[in-house]
Amino acid sequence: MQDHVDHYNFWQKHVERRIMRSSHVIWSKKPAGDWAEGYPIGNGRLGGMILGDPLRERIALNHDRLWRNFWTFQEHRTAADLPELRRLCTAGKWDEAHDLLIRKIPVSGQALYLNPFVPACDLGVYPYHGDDAITEYQRRLDLDAAVVEVSYVAGGVRYRREYFSSWPAGVLVIRLSASQAGRVRGEVTLSRLLDPDCDVTGSSRLGEVVLEGAFEEGVRFATVVRVVQRGGRLTGGRREYQPPAGPLPPKDLNGLQFIFREQDYPHDPVGVSTCFDCADEALLLVAMATEDEAAGDLVGWCRDKLHSTPTDFDQLRAEHVLDHQRLYRRVSLNLSPQPQTVTTEELIEEARDSGDTSPALFEQMFDMGRYLALASGRPPAPDQPAKAPINLQGIWNQDRRPAWDCDYHLDLNLQMCYWPLSMANLEELLPPVADWLTSLLPQAQRAAMDLFGCRGALWSGVCDLRHVGNVDDLCFGWTGAGAWVAQILWHHWEYSGDRAFLRDKLYPVLKEIGQFYEDYLIEDQRGRLAPVPSASPEMGIKGRKRYSALSSPSAMDLELI
Repeated sequence: MQDHVDHYNFWQKHVERRIMRSSHVIWSKKPAGDWAEGYPIGNGRLGGMILGDPLRERIALNHDRLWRNFWTFQEHRTAADLPELRRLCTAGKWDEAHDLLIRKIPVSGQALYLNPFVPACDLGVYPYHGDDAITEYQRRLDLDAAVVEVSYVAGGVRYRREYFSSWPAGVLVIRLSASQAGRVRGEVTLSRLLDPDCDVTGSSRLGEVVLEGAFEEGVRFATVVRVVQRGGRLTGGRREYQPPAGPLPPKDLNGLQFIFREQDYPHDPVGVSTCFDCADEALLLVAMATEDEAAGDLVGWCRDKLHSTPTDFDQLRAEHVLDHQRLYRRVSLNLSPQPQTVTTEELIEEARDSGDTSPALFEQMFDMGRYLALASGRPPAPDQPAKAPINLQGIWNQDRRPAWDCDYHLDLNLQMCYWPLSMANLEELLPPVADWLTSLLPQAQRAAMDLFGCRGALWSGVCDLRHVGNVDDLCFGWTGAGAWVAQILWHHWEYSGDRAFLRDKLYPVLKEIGQFYEDYLIEDQRGRLAPVPSASPEMGIKGRKRYSALSSPSAMDLELI
């Protein structure tokens, strides 16, 4: 028992020293007020957002390949209209050109563009503390270890939670422990937000919770949690799935409509659950699967994964930290020798109030950027399905129709995710982008021929994991999406000198883009090759009868070409 207490005293002093001295720790003295304030964990495939509520923890779970599939690439048959469209644009008759365009191309916001990236489910942890007050609360994300820790005191006992998403093990790992033996008690749940398009079922038994989901178009997924206790006992919880309280939301029949999560997380356990009582500590192992991992028995695949995972937390943590630091420690930025003695929230408030960003905050932003890239963009092991590129929110999302569907915006956002990575010596994260572009190549070739009657390939300004996205009147004239993504892949080649990457992945994409422009460019009045029509994406031009983006050759297109 004394060894147990000594371990906690040592740990507390060690953490306090790291908080004081390290810019690699993001920390707070309070739980997250909402999902966006949570601390993310991820291994490139499985993501979780840690909110850190001491009484009712909610961990929003995501899988990088869990996307809806109700929309498929659609032809617009505008190639036949291109000569007339070019004539009107060349003559400066922009309103007439726009009228011709919207006969077949939807007005912005009045269409489905692609399929959204959607959440898997919520993992709930409900510790039992009776009426004890919560004091000495801390929540921290150690960027160098890729571990989130939550600690607090209740009833004279210090409780501690540790969370990480392990790349070597391929699972999420959570440990619940306390400074006194036999004081870890609570309930573990799996549930999912109410969604009229998704049928959810679940079951539980001692030490295991299972949730399965099936969308109306056939997309399926599963999550399984294994609970391993030391001391005490496991006991049954809610064996049949009980959805969260409240009416089922209406069907989404309004095209591009963001549907953000409004319901609070339940104060009482819902979904399916299992319990643990009087344990010294409890270990939670979480596996998730889509049909990309296992076309048939998704739950069986998850169970196999969990039962092949060691249950020695210290071993799992040590392997995870070593694996993460092998990449994270390739680069460091040191701007301030002074120890960090304030929370991250105070650093941000100080910058907001003073208008001056401290060196410590610059360091944390630089380190956080690298951490997020690794957590959301790291390629999987060779025997796993292909990595989905980093989307608009990394791999974290709690909403059934998130902002811009958590898609791939190729008119800036995807590029921003990958621009700094070669400079930060994280070149392993770039090849999945080339693989993804190549996977969409047949659709991009169809799009080039359908929209403009051109050979080669055309990626639209927005795409999802499996589809070249729809176009609207604001982005129809912008053809530079593929060229801009290819530019970051070219930068990767310049940094890496990987001739196999150049030959097998990059050159085939560049060839298709070049072939498209060989057909698409026409001579202007001065004999120069120019893209007509053109556009600067999402940038309307004033002085017309309606919001329109069609233009003479835009600086953006010319720069990319």
